[in-house]
Amino acid sequence: MVRTFQNKKDLMVYTGDMVEYDIAEEEYDLIQAQGFEKIIDKVWDIMKDQHWYDHKMFEIYHTTNMSMRDIEKETGISLFSIFDTLRKSKEYVHEKIKEDYEDYQNGESERI
Repeated sequence: MVRTFQNKKDLMVYTGDMVEYDIAEEEYDLIQAQGFEKIIDKVWDIMKDQHWYDHKMFEIYHTTNMSMRDIEKETGISLFSIFDTLRKSKEYVHEKIKEDYEDYQNGESERI
């Protein structure tokens, strides 16, 4: 579909983007999306049980656009301490959520 405006140089061409969008919308899996949301909620619940420092560092790093170096500059906490805290938090969350994440990857989100 080509539509011309008063200025002949301005053309609007239909490229089929809407068709691709409709296909993508049909492929959207509600159960898979709900499974992902459950995993995210579990991660935050797991971190709430951690020491306040670990929880706060995890929260700052994952909810802001601050890098570890930015956090170091703002807080004065050493980069190694920030790195080590986030690494330990990641390992802890990984251990706790491993089975649920595998279910999510295997398309078995209803098991989460």
